[in-house]
Amino acid sequence: MRSTSGFSLVELLLALVIFAIGALGAIGTLAWAFRSTTAGTHAAHAARLVATALGAVTAPAALGVPCAALPAPSLAGPLGEAATVTLTPAAGGVTLLTLLRYPAHHGVRTDTVWSFVRCH
Repeated sequence: MRSTSGFSLVELLLALVIFAIGALGAIGTLAWAFRSTTAGTHAAHAARLVATALGAVTAPAALGVPCAALPAPSLAGPLGEAATVTLTPAAGGVTLLTLLRYPAHHGVRTDTVWSFVRCH
Protein backbone atom coordinates (compact mmCIF):
# COMPACT_ATOMS: atom_id res chain seq x y z
CA MET A 1 0.00 0.00 0.00
CA ARG A 2 1.18 3.50 -0.87
CA SER A 3 1.81 6.14 1.86
CA THR A 4 -0.27 9.33 1.62
CA SER A 5 1.81 11.48 3.97
CA GLY A 6 4.26 14.12 2.65
CA PHE A 7 4.42 16.04 -0.62
CA SER A 8 4.64 14.80 -4.15
CA LEU A 9 7.38 16.02 -6.48
CA VAL A 10 4.85 18.06 -8.50
CA GLU A 11 3.61 19.84 -5.39
CA LEU A 12 7.18 20.61 -4.35
CA LEU A 13 8.07 22.02 -7.79
CA LEU A 14 4.91 24.14 -7.84
CA ALA A 15 5.75 25.56 -4.40
CA LEU A 16 9.28 26.42 -5.59
CA VAL A 17 7.94 28.20 -8.68
CA ILE A 18 5.52 30.26 -6.57
CA PHE A 19 8.31 31.14 -4.12
CA ALA A 20 10.65 32.16 -6.98
CA ILE A 21 8.02 34.47 -8.49
CA GLY A 22 7.47 36.10 -5.08
CA ALA A 23 11.22 36.48 -4.51
CA LEU A 24 11.72 38.12 -7.93
CA GLY A 25 8.91 40.55 -7.17
CA ALA A 26 10.47 41.45 -3.83
CA ILE A 27 13.90 41.98 -5.44
CA GLY A 28 12.36 44.23 -8.09
CA THR A 29 10.62 46.28 -5.41
CA LEU A 30 13.86 46.66 -3.45
CA ALA A 31 15.74 47.78 -6.57
CA TRP A 32 13.06 50.39 -7.33
CA ALA A 33 13.18 51.66 -3.73
CA PHE A 34 16.98 51.94 -3.84
CA ARG A 35 16.89 53.95 -7.10
CA SER A 36 14.21 56.26 -5.70
CA THR A 37 16.16 56.83 -2.49
CA THR A 38 19.36 57.54 -4.41
CA ALA A 39 17.59 60.01 -6.70
CA GLY A 40 16.15 61.78 -3.65
CA THR A 41 19.58 61.98 -2.05
CA HIS A 42 21.08 63.57 -5.17
CA ALA A 43 18.19 66.05 -5.41
CA ALA A 44 18.62 66.98 -1.72
CA HIS A 45 22.34 67.58 -2.21
CA ALA A 46 21.60 69.72 -5.28
CA ALA A 47 19.05 71.77 -3.30
CA ARG A 48 21.68 72.35 -0.59
CA LEU A 49 24.12 73.53 -3.27
CA VAL A 50 21.55 76.08 -4.47
CA ALA A 51 21.02 77.30 -0.91
CA THR A 52 24.78 77.59 -0.37
CA ALA A 53 25.28 79.45 -3.65
CA LEU A 54 22.42 81.81 -2.85
CA GLY A 55 23.86 82.41 0.61
CA ALA A 56 27.29 83.15 -0.86
CA VAL A 57 25.74 85.94 -2.94
CA THR A 58 23.10 87.31 -0.56
CA ALA A 59 25.37 87.62 2.50
CA PRO A 60 27.80 90.10 0.87
CA ALA A 61 24.87 91.94 -0.75
CA ALA A 62 23.26 92.37 2.68
CA LEU A 63 26.52 93.91 3.93
CA GLY A 64 26.43 96.53 1.19
CA VAL A 65 28.87 94.98 -1.29
CA PRO A 66 28.22 96.49 -4.76
CA CYS A 67 26.50 94.28 -7.33
CA ALA A 68 29.59 94.20 -9.54
CA ALA A 69 31.71 92.77 -6.69
CA LEU A 70 29.40 89.89 -5.75
CA PRO A 71 30.91 86.39 -6.12
CA ALA A 72 29.65 83.87 -8.66
CA PRO A 73 30.40 80.56 -6.92
CA SER A 74 30.80 77.15 -8.51
CA LEU A 75 30.12 74.37 -6.03
CA ALA A 76 30.41 70.58 -6.00
CA GLY A 77 28.48 68.10 -3.87
CA PRO A 78 29.74 64.88 -2.27
CA LEU A 79 28.06 62.53 -4.75
CA GLY A 80 28.85 64.17 -8.08
CA GLU A 81 26.41 67.08 -7.90
CA ALA A 82 27.57 70.43 -9.28
CA ALA A 83 26.16 73.97 -9.23
CA THR A 84 27.40 76.80 -11.42
CA VAL A 85 26.11 80.32 -10.77
CA THR A 86 25.97 83.07 -13.39
CA LEU A 87 25.26 86.63 -12.22
CA THR A 88 23.54 89.07 -14.59
CA PRO A 89 23.07 92.74 -13.65
CA ALA A 90 19.43 93.78 -13.44
CA ALA A 91 17.61 96.90 -12.26
CA GLY A 92 18.09 97.11 -8.48
CA GLY A 93 20.20 93.97 -8.15
CA VAL A 94 21.47 90.89 -9.92
CA THR A 95 19.77 87.86 -11.39
CA LEU A 96 21.31 84.52 -10.45
CA LEU A 97 21.07 81.63 -12.85
CA THR A 98 22.12 78.46 -11.04
CA LEU A 99 22.72 75.45 -13.26
CA LEU A 100 22.54 72.16 -11.37
CA ARG A 101 23.86 68.86 -12.65
CA TYR A 102 23.45 65.66 -10.68
CA PRO A 103 23.27 61.90 -11.32
CA ALA A 104 19.82 60.50 -12.10
CA HIS A 105 18.37 57.09 -13.03
CA HIS A 106 19.42 57.29 -16.65
CA GLY A 107 22.39 59.65 -16.96
CA VAL A 108 22.73 63.16 -15.61
CA ARG A 109 19.86 65.48 -14.73
CA THR A 110 20.17 69.23 -15.30
CA ASP A 111 17.96 71.73 -13.46
CA THR A 112 17.93 75.51 -13.60
CA VAL A 113 17.10 77.81 -10.70
CA TRP A 114 16.52 81.55 -11.17
CA SER A 115 16.88 83.97 -8.25
CA PHE A 116 17.08 87.72 -7.76
CA VAL A 117 19.24 89.49 -5.17
CA ARG A 118 18.89 93.17 -4.36
CA CYS A 119 22.17 95.07 -4.21
CA HIS A 120 23.55 98.54 -4.95
